Amino acid sequence: MKLLLGLKQSDAFQKIKEYILNDGIVIGGSAGAVIFGKDIDIISSMDSNDVNLTDTAGFNVLSGISIFPHYTNKKSSLNDIESEQRHNRFTNAIKDFSLKKAA
Repeated sequence: MKLLLGLKQSDAFQKIKEYILNDGIVIGGSAGAVIFGKDIDIISSMDSNDVNLTDTAGFNVLSGISIFPHYTNKKSSLNDIESEQRHNRFTNAIKDFSLKKAA
C-alpha cells in the first residue's frame, strides 16, 4: 500500500502509466507486479493498509486482472500446518476480493 501511495502522491504514477501506454517496457516483482494490475486491494490479507490508502486502483494495464504474489512460497520456513493456514487465508482473501469486485 505504501508503494502505491508514494507513487500517487508524486507525479511518478502518471508518468509510469504514460510510459507503459506508449509501449514502454517495465518489469515488476512482488509489490512492483501488483501495482500493474487493476486493484491492489487484492493483497490486503498480506499488506495491511496502515497508510489509509483510499484509491487502491493500480495501473490497470493487464486487461482488468489483479495480481496476487507469493500465493505459494517454497522457501518458506513455515511448518505444514502454518503453510496450510497461510494458503487458506490467501485463498479466502482472493475469493472475497473477487466477490466484492463482482458485486
